[in-house]
Amino acid sequence: MKLAPRDSLDVDQRIPVTEIRHQLLFCNCKLESLSLSDNKFTDNAAKDFAATLQHSNCKLESLHLSYNNFTDKAAKDFAAALQHSNCKLGVSLYLSENKFTDNAAKDLGEALKHSNCQLELLYLRSNNFTDNAAKDFAAALSTLLYLPPPLVSHRNSL
Repeated sequence: MKLAPRDSLDVDQRIPVTEIRHQLLFCNCKLESLSLSDNKFTDNAAKDFAATLQHSNCKLESLHLSYNNFTDKAAKDFAAALQHSNCKLGVSLYLSENKFTDNAAKDLGEALKHSNCQLELLYLRSNNFTDNAAKDFAAALSTLLYLPPPLVSHRNSL
């Protein structure tokens, strides 16, 4: 499957999400990273992407979907996918420059805490978050961080 940059495609030539999903799942696709940023995808596309991530044939480890038109509804779908046992998305998910609010932060924060979530990097720059979202993410991160006890040096006495 050949994907061209958005600027080089006419609207009628864009590959529909259903075709991308089919290629990823049923055509022996070994693709581990996919960048489809700046395509004006909506929540309907997010639902398809989330379903793809939950499929046992999906090998994606990194997905770039920044600069689209996703709302909190899409965040809920992505959060469900991240918690699914089949989801292999373990490297990164780029969702910057969308239309997420604090509700999305709550859903994504809960997903990050889930034992099935393997995600290492989540990019959410320039969404519509307030300080409340920061609290939700901080709470999620506090359950993920392990800080070893401080090292104590013992001096040998002679």
